[in-house]
Amino acid sequence: MKALKATLTTSQPMISPDDFSTVFYRITELHAAHSDFLNGLKDRTNQWDGSSSIGELFRVLASKLDVYASFLQNYPRAVETVRRCSAQSSQFADITRSIKLRSLQGQAQSLEDLLHRPVARVQKNALVLHDLLKYTPEYHPDHEILREALRLTQNFLTHLSMLHTEAMFPVSRVPEKCRGKEDAPTGRSEKFTFEVKWYISLHDIVVMIDGGPETLKEANPPNLVSLKSQASTVRDQLKRHEASSDKGGGRLNLVRNEKQRKKLAELEAQLVLASPNLPFRISKRAGSVHTFLISSEYERDQWGEAIQVLQALDMYVCFEVDSYGHFFRKVKTKVTEGIEPHWNQDFIIELEGSQTLRILCYEDHPKLGTQLRGKTHLELSRTWLNDTLTERRVSLQDLVLVLSLKFLPPEATLRRVPTGKSSGLFGANIAVICRREKRSVPFIVTRCVREVERRGMQEVGIYRVSGLASDITKLKKSFESNPYEAEQLIKEVDIHSVTGLLKLFLRELPEALYTSELYPRFFEAYSATDAEYRKTTLLKLFSSLPQLNQSIIAYLLEHLVKVVEMEHYNKMSLHNLATVFGPTLLRPGAKPGNPSPAEKLAAGTVDVMAQAGILHFFLTRRANREPIMVVTQ
Repeated sequence: MKALKATLTTSQPMISPDDFSTVFYRITELHAAHSDFLNGLKDRTNQWDGSSSIGELFRVLASKLDVYASFLQNYPRAVETVRRCSAQSSQFADITRSIKLRSLQGQAQSLEDLLHRPVARVQKNALVLHDLLKYTPEYHPDHEILREALRLTQNFLTHLSMLHTEAMFPVSRVPEKCRGKEDAPTGRSEKFTFEVKWYISLHDIVVMIDGGPETLKEANPPNLVSLKSQASTVRDQLKRHEASSDKGGGRLNLVRNEKQRKKLAELEAQLVLASPNLPFRISKRAGSVHTFLISSEYERDQWGEAIQVLQALDMYVCFEVDSYGHFFRKVKTKVTEGIEPHWNQDFIIELEGSQTLRILCYEDHPKLGTQLRGKTHLELSRTWLNDTLTERRVSLQDLVLVLSLKFLPPEATLRRVPTGKSSGLFGANIAVICRREKRSVPFIVTRCVREVERRGMQEVGIYRVSGLASDITKLKKSFESNPYEAEQLIKEVDIHSVTGLLKLFLRELPEALYTSELYPRFFEAYSATDAEYRKTTLLKLFSSLPQLNQSIIAYLLEHLVKVVEMEHYNKMSLHNLATVFGPTLLRPGAKPGNPSPAEKLAAGTVDVMAQAGILHFFLTRRANREPIMVVTQ
């Protein structure tokens, strides 16, 4: 623009001042409006603090749509002027054919392409505002401002007849055939034409099922016989002309053939639009209905099936947390179908020296296999320490996950409240349970272990990944009231729910298996610096446990060693299992006094490390086939 303008004052300008004004009509104002918008957006984002507002920038830009209106009305004349000047001046044609801009990384574009950019920008602005509103909560101060900017843009597009469909904005509820182009009068003798391409988000589509083979007809249908006759005549003429062109005829024949092909294409397009009469209706979730006319039942069914296939996404979410520097998967949701899946699952994630939560969303694609759709990580914060569910919206690239979180302190998850029922299972004394069942190891423990060894030994993160809370609750009620029902149910639920049940049973025992009485002595022995003294003392203390407790612990250790033998599949080492089961099998009794939260946290951290270390000692000896108690000669 600057180079062309500089020639206007010379003796040989490339174009006249009038043509220059026509080509670059209101370009300066458009450039200034977008420069102000871009600079303002950069300033806001560079100083972003989470509460900054950007809505006013979009509203100011939308308020300048009158400049766009003038530009768009002049656009056809500007393009026509560029083409005329290019034909008259080879120098002008050379300059405007390949223009390189720094903003496009040196990519060459013609002047016509650059003039079209503001035309496309109006619709892009509308799409940007639409997406911003979608992800801006109603309580955010920007929400109403963005809604106002979108309303101004919508009114502008409607006024210029650039868009007459609810695919982007709800304008009309009248079913119409989709035509390829629309002409909008500009107030002058000429017209400008826009190609209308409209989209409905796959997420918003609902296929409406019609009652039967209903047919629809237009109020003023075209004459199909006449259209077919004209198309046939033009096709025959084209064949004859092409045959004569092969024998010679020069440029005149080529021009005539091109006109015939264009005419034939227009007639065939009219036939395509006029022939269908079977309605295919789709609606947006907001309720707006669109009707398409299809030629056959087969084609109509194909469209419905294609949309359903695209919407039938199989998706699941995994949650990982770190434990003293190493990340482990803690939760895997069930696989759910749909473009907007709802899991509605509850999980308890145990935190062990954790600082970061990772969230990963996967799609099971029928051809491409498992595909990662989105991921993010969140730093655990003290602001999360709420005892009530708090909803959070987490962005996973192009996805948004809505979840509710609350915090349960360790004393709440590991509390052991004795049951009040004489025949109770969870929260009952271990000796009472075994005496009632006439077993050395409770049935619930052996049944869970058998199920894990049957189908869970190769499951990645077994015993570390959390099970579904609702399934664990069902299993708990079944074992409490109907063991026969529990026997069947345990075969059907996810294996992580089975491991969750076993850990829950052990956590809810009134006293840990290593007993509250001996726990301080276990802790003291483990803290000893002399390795031989530590080993001897721990073995003697194990021998001091009640015989019943020794049997159950030995049974669990043997099972966990089998799990470790499959470590190359399940990724669970002795250390991992000791970290999981240590706080469950070893736990101090209630301490007198009322310690502060900081004291509780410090003591809890030391205890957890010692509990894992003590259990790791016994697991290691069991894995090496060494005795776990003092052997008397």
